Amino acid sequence: MDEKDIKTDSLTPRGQKVHQQIIEYLTIEANQIPAEDILLGTSDVIESIFGKYKLFAARRPLKDIGTSILLIPLFTIEITTDLVKQAMEAISFIDVNSWFKSVFGISMLSQRRNLKSAAVSDMEPA
Repeated sequence: MDEKDIKTDSLTPRGQKVHQQIIEYLTIEANQIPAEDILLGTSDVIESIFGKYKLFAARRPLKDIGTSILLIPLFTIEITTDLVKQAMEAISFIDVNSWFKSVFGISMLSQRRNLKSAAVSDMEPA
């Protein structure tokens, strides 16, 4: 698709400026790729990441997305012992646990456990 194929007349002046900046950026970056090279496109990368996530999620007992969504960025980096050490030294478990509870609340597994352990006398008919 050429730049001329994209209709920009419906864009605001600011939108046209951003459009032009994106075109210029992509042109500069694309010109750095040798013609004989074949590189992955964005959708290929996204599909690969979600494929890895699906493989991981298939091994989980609960199929909810929940907190496991936090794993997706980990599929884009190389995890080394130095990286893990740096992460563990930078933040405490208490801070992570506190943040986790404030963002995600009670996990689905915990909710199920609470329902199973509730006494029958605690439940009233609807």
